[in-house]
Amino acid sequence: NFDVLHSSLVDIRCFVEGLQSYMVSNRFFEFLDILKQGLPVNADHFDEDKRITAMCFICYTVIEELIITSMREDIDELLASDAKKVQQERAIKLKIASFSERPQGYWGVRPDCVSMHCWQTAVFEMAGLDRNATPTRRLHSLTMAANAVYTEYKAHVLPSKKSKDSNDNVLSADDLVPIFVFIITQCNLRNPLLNTDLLWELCHPDQLHGEPGYYLTLYESAVQYIVHFDENES
Repeated sequence: NFDVLHSSLVDIRCFVEGLQSYMVSNRFFEFLDILKQGLPVNADHFDEDKRITAMCFICYTVIEELIITSMREDIDELLASDAKKVQQERAIKLKIASFSERPQGYWGVRPDCVSMHCWQTAVFEMAGLDRNATPTRRLHSLTMAANAVYTEYKAHVLPSKKSKDSNDNVLSADDLVPIFVFIITQCNLRNPLLNTDLLWELCHPDQLHGEPGYYLTLYESAVQYIVHFDENES
């Protein structure tokens, strides 16, 4: 079932990529003219390569929205066909519900990294995984959630630290994973586990480079931590 799920999601993404490639190849100059018309008059610094990249991205996201939105019920059925995944999803949602009152320190957030504001903005942004329909928008929500963590850390956590070590200015992956775990327990996401499959398989590979791919890896690590967490062993 996993192989069927994986190949089906990849087929959907490849269809979107293929349609984008066709549209760009056959409507390249029309799209470029439309893009130029939408730029400010003094946008000479926006060079040709950037215009082409922007055009390709806009084309992809529009096609993605049309296809994914129209296939949403089919994708939901496809996800529901993997009985093991569905069972794991139910189990992690029950865990998350029971853990929603646990403080940040319970998940290993260091005392000097605890936010008195409980990462509220990041919680809101990560909840965008449910609000947004397309993989691109969901990945953007995840990136915005991570950026919100950095912003809250610099604005409200860092100033209260006694240590002035320059290393304290940066949150490492070891710091971010427990923070992500806490945030996930506050989001009440519909599909916290299946989100990882959807994003890894449906997002364009180019979107998974750099920060978005890093934050998706952190999100998956946090979800898997919850999946395997045994309260009796903590």
